[in-house]
Amino acid sequence: MKLALNKKQTEEAGIAGLKQYLLDSPYIDSELPTNDKTPSFDGSLTLYSKPGLNKKDMKGIAPAQVKSITSKRILKHRNYSVAVADLKNYYNQRGVLYFVVYVNPNDVRQTEIYYKDMLLFDIKEALKGKEEQTTITLQFEKIDENVSDFRLVLENFLYHQDIQSKFSLEHIQEHTPISFVMKWIGEKENQIKYMQKNSMFLYANDGNLLIPVQRIKPEDIQIFTQSNEESVVLKTENSFEFSGKKIIINNSIIEILFGQYNENYLEVNTENGTVKFKTKLKGDINNILNCLIFMDDLNKNGSLNINGHDLSSIKATYDEVTSSFDRYEEALNFFKDLKTILSDNKILLDINFFELPDKDIEQLNALVNNYVFPGENGLVKYEFGGYILHIFTVNKNVMNIFDNNLVNQVMFSIKVNGEYINTVPYVFLDTKSIIRSPYINYQAIKESIKNLKLEQMELRDNITWLALNFISAYDQKEEKEFLELAYDILEELPDSNEEQHINLLINKAQILKRRKRMTPNVYKDLLVALDNCEDNPFLQFGIYLLLDDNVKVNEIFRAFDENLKKNILEMPISVFMENNLIK
Repeated sequence: MKLALNKKQTEEAGIAGLKQYLLDSPYIDSELPTNDKTPSFDGSLTLYSKPGLNKKDMKGIAPAQVKSITSKRILKHRNYSVAVADLKNYYNQRGVLYFVVYVNPNDVRQTEIYYKDMLLFDIKEALKGKEEQTTITLQFEKIDENVSDFRLVLENFLYHQDIQSKFSLEHIQEHTPISFVMKWIGEKENQIKYMQKNSMFLYANDGNLLIPVQRIKPEDIQIFTQSNEESVVLKTENSFEFSGKKIIINNSIIEILFGQYNENYLEVNTENGTVKFKTKLKGDINNILNCLIFMDDLNKNGSLNINGHDLSSIKATYDEVTSSFDRYEEALNFFKDLKTILSDNKILLDINFFELPDKDIEQLNALVNNYVFPGENGLVKYEFGGYILHIFTVNKNVMNIFDNNLVNQVMFSIKVNGEYINTVPYVFLDTKSIIRSPYINYQAIKESIKNLKLEQMELRDNITWLALNFISAYDQKEEKEFLELAYDILEELPDSNEEQHINLLINKAQILKRRKRMTPNVYKDLLVALDNCEDNPFLQFGIYLLLDDNVKVNEIFRAFDENLKKNILEMPISVFMENNLIK
């Protein structure tokens, strides 16, 4: 009668079997002592880049745990219960090669070896939601018959151990990853063989950080063939003609990337006569519309032409174009409306819509919505893509403030001291709006001002500030039309008293000074005005500034209070001040 193996005998037999297996590799050195008392670990495996086990060729050391058993359950189910406490220790030590060795109690030299290469990602996944359990049952792999194949498992363990870290596993991504990479080490001439036998890791790219997201098993991978990349031209019934690149997979699926940014993906299945279309919608308004029209033709008409070959009989399906729109038809209608609105307002269509800040996209959405569903009467300013548009709504008609229809047909009023005063919408143009307007209807501004009652002080002040804002815009953009319009505006202002006359003279003179057209008569008028404003240091300051009398300018400016100094520095006439005063 044969006695059952005790625990020590079983352990020694299991470790002996594993060591015997590893001895066949000149690249692996095992340090697996029997009766080891180290918590959770039973030694290590050292991998070398060359035979001979020389320390200069050492590639790395992998910690190991060996469990020797006589239960046949591992042979049938390939699973084994691992202590949670051990798993947590393995996580803190960056992983483990865990071996379960079946020892035949009737012949201790007969062993079957199973392993699990547990890296940080594997351990974290195993513990997820089970941290309070005592043990966790895990699946194991039967070790490769040839130890040279298992050597690649060990090499990949060390390779991924360097990539995976607690930081990468606990890193919180700000955005959904859009780039993934599958990494492994295999024999260059036989990588497919490795893929068919061993699992690999899929990593998400987040800047320079690789974050493990999945261990992919061989059964999850489909090996396919594909042709070389070829140029291709695509068109539908109503669409723009696109250029792209195609590959053929397994002789039945044509995959095509096309568009200015390779933003479009087309998959034609010649076996079942279907086509799938995806787009990321990039580029300017026209490019986005071209992609959407292509999609619309595919969906509604089934029209598709590839390199001159008609594929109208195919059945099209499509994915959502972007999270910004619920349906592609919604996106198509939006960009058609947007193109019309931008074109009518003389804005170039080179705006890269999806690269705009969120606030700009919100403004464009509001602009389109205003045109499609006009709201209450009023004036609204829209800022986007470097442009500013002032849009006026009246009786459900939506117009740019420079629209001729607005000038000829719409009366614009503002309420001053409880009384409505007729004015023009251009009084709301500040310097920034003038600079960033896609176009300015100079004639409309001049004609509309002629019809106003400019004797009213509040209205006169508004029109004066309009002229001053055009002067400031000239200082930043140097458009001579800005100065010409400012002068024409000032020419319309009457001067019913001496102060108004001098103010008007100063403002006209600062335009002439910029244009280098200061005549002797202008200087004479300024000197006369100087004698007539002895009690008004503000007007004196402006005249001395235009006469280049810096001593008087400095003397008067330093006597002003801080608020007035600040206001003067924001006025266009301040460009003639010396730097020491501005500072």
